[in-house]
Amino acid sequence: MAGDFIEVFRPLEGKAELVAPEGLSRYYNKTKKAVASWMTSHERESEIEDYVNYLELLHGEISRNQQFEKVFLLGYSQGVSTAMRWLANTKVSFERIYLCSGSIPPELSLNDVKFQSNGIFHYFYGDHDPLLTVDKASEQVALLRELTDQVEAKEFKGGHEVSSTSLKLIEAHLSEIN
Repeated sequence: MAGDFIEVFRPLEGKAELVAPEGLSRYYNKTKKAVASWMTSHERESEIEDYVNYLELLHGEISRNQQFEKVFLLGYSQGVSTAMRWLANTKVSFERIYLCSGSIPPELSLNDVKFQSNGIFHYFYGDHDPLLTVDKASEQVALLRELTDQVEAKEFKGGHEVSSTSLKLIEAHLSEIN
């Protein structure tokens, strides 16, 4: 759940306002624990529309209470597709986009990301990820490069995770603006 996920980002606490929205769908995992998901295959298009609207409303609410000089976007695993779909449907300008161990939605086009032409896309993938092989990650990088020329791809030693490599890069980028 989002509360567990945000723990990965504790090293960034105090350097940025961290927001970890939680997926709106629920299901039981193999251990019978209820977990959040951004979508299921049931009524897929409606779920995509719902979570894009949810993220837009959440950003609007947060922005009403506090102004931010720069906004970074991070998607991990299924959140990569979620982040990219929101990015394609928002007027929020992201300084940096971090995509970790996930897939680029195949329906996106150059027009969907042109608003983000000044944002740099950082794509991270593990060399031992059981859910996203290196070959599949390479395909995702190629797909992302069809959408923008502002792509930096980084393979790291590890599996399906937000790597320390990505956290260090985010921390360095935050230091640049603070």
